[in-house]
Amino acid sequence: MRYRYDDIVRALRESGIEEGDTVFFTTSLGMVGIPPPEVTNQEDLNRLFFQAMKEAVGAKGTILVPTYSYTFGKSRTTNLAIFDPQTTPAEIGPFPNFFLRQEGVRRNLDPMVSVAGLGPKSQELLEGNLPTSYGEGSFFSKLVRSNAKCCSIGLGPNWTPFIHYADWVYKVPFRFDKLFVGLIKEGEEIKKRVWLYSVRILADESYPDAHRAGREAEEAGIWRFSKLGRARVYSARIRDYFEFVCAKLQSNRWYLARGPARDVLEIERKRVGVGCFEAFGPFDPIRWRLQMSKIRIDTVSEGFTHIIQQIQNYFGGTIGKKRSGEWVGDFVVPEQWTLKRAALIDLESGEDLLTNPLIRVRSYSLPFSGEVDDTTLQAHTNIPNDLPPFVDRDWGFESFQPITGRRFKVEIESNFSLGELCYLDLDGPGDIIVCYIKESTLQVVVDLLATKTNQRIVLVSSYVGFLCWLEKNPNTNKPIHHLGIEGEYFKGGNPILAGK
Repeated sequence: MRYRYDDIVRALRESGIEEGDTVFFTTSLGMVGIPPPEVTNQEDLNRLFFQAMKEAVGAKGTILVPTYSYTFGKSRTTNLAIFDPQTTPAEIGPFPNFFLRQEGVRRNLDPMVSVAGLGPKSQELLEGNLPTSYGEGSFFSKLVRSNAKCCSIGLGPNWTPFIHYADWVYKVPFRFDKLFVGLIKEGEEIKKRVWLYSVRILADESYPDAHRAGREAEEAGIWRFSKLGRARVYSARIRDYFEFVCAKLQSNRWYLARGPARDVLEIERKRVGVGCFEAFGPFDPIRWRLQMSKIRIDTVSEGFTHIIQQIQNYFGGTIGKKRSGEWVGDFVVPEQWTLKRAALIDLESGEDLLTNPLIRVRSYSLPFSGEVDDTTLQAHTNIPNDLPPFVDRDWGFESFQPITGRRFKVEIESNFSLGELCYLDLDGPGDIIVCYIKESTLQVVVDLLATKTNQRIVLVSSYVGFLCWLEKNPNTNKPIHHLGIEGEYFKGGNPILAGK
């Protein structure tokens, strides 16, 4: 069905767009129908709608357009991705990239879901936000409190710009905060930045779905629409739509997801697969140390949880838990990391170098499969980083001796999942001994257990685990001794996130 320029302006007006409005536009222009004869390519089509938007909101109005790039999701420690608001393309269709090229358009510094704007309200909405895409202080937290409207052209009423901010506000069980790192270019300066982004569990049930919300909001009169070509133009006042959705989320946390509602930890356990660990049995220092040495221990890992459960079975105590994505101090509890299988084969000798206990897969290594030369392997061995490996992500190895050879086959099969950071508190009236369980402290652990008298022993997997315990025990007046504390990046917290 053919339409003209005047039809676009009319449809925008009839849907509720007025002069002076601030409007968040989402578009699928090809769905609208047959454009005027003078429109012969995508650039012409983008320009046609852009001119209509400008006419509809007038000189005092503001146009906002999503320009999502998901840049930091592609970042690796050995190759940090750069988000440049001037040149990084949007990955959500042709109109956002057309809009970015227009004179006077500004773009915020969100390296995941940036938004661009043109007009007098764009500066206050796009600038001065905190380093989070969906948390408090983000662009979307400002948007829902403004008088802005949202307008969907060719997409229907299911396109909900604040969907993940609403999920964040109501702490839906299937999404959690995760830290990403990369580079952001501001003018001539390029700075390393840590960014907070809300991710979903990798299950069909968690897939975003606002079709029901859009339909019910339309039935409630929140969305207005007008026909245009073979499609519709929908508009709504964002604050009204947000409040409508929030009322639904109060009684159903899965309202904006495909569902059905299920136990998310159980979903994740089934997806990743439960490990098979041996019960420790009655306490025997030599046998327990040997059994623990066979188990991979990481910040949030099934192996560490198994170890402290076995210790609790024999010695008692309390296991504390904190879920991935929750804040503790200046840190976000990371995902659970599971190493399923790994090999590092020297292709000349055929030897698997991981049989050497001095070489191991890097904690929180990304999965990788392929052949690499020695230069590439060296770049991914003992990767220097000033943040924990669950933030500074890459595939790689940790080695306490030089790795020689010319060509290698690398196989790392690892999984990331929503999990729980655990610690074990073996209460006692004496001084507090916080012991960080890792390969180098296993003998210390069994010695502590064998000789425990009146000390209070707290067993943790990392400094973040200690902070979780401290959060539950803020008023302790006993001296605290740390055994096996880890890397420098934990000292003094994380200043980049101090303003969370």
